Amino acid sequence: MANNDFTKQIFEDIADYQDKFECEIENISKDEWAFNFWVLDKIYHEDEELINSKIIDYHDMGIDAFEIYEDLCEIHLLQNKFYGTDKSSKVTLPYIENKLIANGVQSLINGTYHHCEELQRMFTKLSKDKDFKLFIDIYVTNDKKDADIDKYIKKYNKEHPNIIISYYGLSDIEYKYYNHSIGNTVKVKYKLKTINKGTVLNYTADYGIENEIDAKYVLSPVSCIYRMLKSAKEKGYELFDSNIREYLGATTGVNKKIYDTLNDKEERKNFFYYNNGITIIGDKTKRITSGPADGLSFEVENPQIVNGCQTVNSIFKVLDNFNEDTIDNEFGNSFVMVKVLEIDKSSPILTTLYKNIVKYNNSQNSIKEDAFVKKQEIFNRLKLEFENKGFLLLVKASDKNTYKEEYNGKLSLLNKRNQDYLNRFGFNAPKTLKDLYIDIDKLMQVVLAFKAGGHAAYTKKSELFKTETDSYKTVLDFIMSNEVTMQTLLDLYLLFKKAESTKRKGERHPIPYYLIDFFGRYECEKRPNMISKKLDNSTSVDKIIKLYTAVTMAYMKEIGLDYNVLIKKPIDYNIIEKHRYVYQGVLN
Repeated sequence: MANNDFTKQIFEDIADYQDKFECEIENISKDEWAFNFWVLDKIYHEDEELINSKIIDYHDMGIDAFEIYEDLCEIHLLQNKFYGTDKSSKVTLPYIENKLIANGVQSLINGTYHHCEELQRMFTKLSKDKDFKLFIDIYVTNDKKDADIDKYIKKYNKEHPNIIISYYGLSDIEYKYYNHSIGNTVKVKYKLKTINKGTVLNYTADYGIENEIDAKYVLSPVSCIYRMLKSAKEKGYELFDSNIREYLGATTGVNKKIYDTLNDKEERKNFFYYNNGITIIGDKTKRITSGPADGLSFEVENPQIVNGCQTVNSIFKVLDNFNEDTIDNEFGNSFVMVKVLEIDKSSPILTTLYKNIVKYNNSQNSIKEDAFVKKQEIFNRLKLEFENKGFLLLVKASDKNTYKEEYNGKLSLLNKRNQDYLNRFGFNAPKTLKDLYIDIDKLMQVVLAFKAGGHAAYTKKSELFKTETDSYKTVLDFIMSNEVTMQTLLDLYLLFKKAESTKRKGERHPIPYYLIDFFGRYECEKRPNMISKKLDNSTSVDKIIKLYTAVTMAYMKEIGLDYNVLIKKPIDYNIIEKHRYVYQGVLN
């Protein structure tokens, strides 16, 4: 269940927006409108500069906002209900059925949606692709829900295989915000079924292999996996290993190919052949002898899924659209291979083995090691190294609270470590912890600007947490490169922050991600090992800021486009080079 105080977190974030964008965004003072901003920022990781253009408000035919993933052929339509502290109001089925679906969605399908030209244009384009998926995501800030809504969503999703409706109450929103459940204080036992005795391979026993753990390969019905996850959600048990939970931001880890296979009555019987399977580690496993019709079962104590996150989430998403009493019949011939390992994590030797199993299971199959975005070792190392240098990297939403507790009244400890950096980039001594926070989203966006350009940094930010995208892979390759050190990353980020702080109130220059792009392109020739060399003293930093402030001002004037339109357009580097040549001579 959700923390009853989570609405306070939403209010706190909204208040930050209202303070920061008071003079820049017209409707930000309205809490209901600001909640749209919050969802696009915190759940979909959209760039702050572009969020306003993704919100369709007032007379919107049930569509409050949208997110488009062109490379993945996906569109998300958002309906957001902000009830504040009101726990009794609820979204009604007629609202979803008539306004959102019959009016909003149907008008897009008909090509008659006139409230946002970009949305209609992209829907018309992408919906022609056979892999297109339309996600209708409903966010409501309480857990009060009309019972008929679940029935309607299940029926609709079954009848429309290319459209997926999801309803997120407050507890679901909190889960997505923190990317985990409240914690594994619950101890559980789950029953894992097989269809008969011949579908279990006792690896150690059958082959006499020397090993300290018991291993089984179990051919299990997908319905069993569905019920395991459903029970875990109801009990607040974290079923996915905390070290490898995929952070995909805008999705729940649903794989479209898996989803489509299970939705197809003819194809679902082939699911076993298409899928790589699931790996579960439990504290104990116990064999249960069942009747001939039931096959064999295993009771797994405190299971953790260490591989197969997308498979399990996709199974759940499909089967949850069916009534409980029809699942076994509908999916009676759909199976998945489950590797079950019994490991005593209290043993130091076996703890190391556990970690290695997690690592290697996720680097040798279709779910690559780099799919575990914010839980990956590289990000934990970044946090530690940044902290050693006096800066606090926010990798998870909960990190902010952790740092508050750790450094309460100890800001001076961090300031001793970061003084040289702050002096070099011309920053005043921080007065609060907030001044030292570095959001991982921003850091990755800065790297994307350096590697792929300023236009990509603005328009592809939401893709940085979808592991199958080129944007994500580009950033991870950069961070993990042998040419990149912690100082490289910190220097690059601080140059971005310097550009941000240089902008005067109400003015748009320098354009920070453009500046990083031009710095990388012209000063470093895209070579990471040049970054810190070019930023090794305050004079060099100031020259770069002045040069590209002048260049971006001249570029904006020559292009003659509104700022919000400009940052969505590809950059004309011929114009940039012309102005750089002029101002480089003047400023030198």
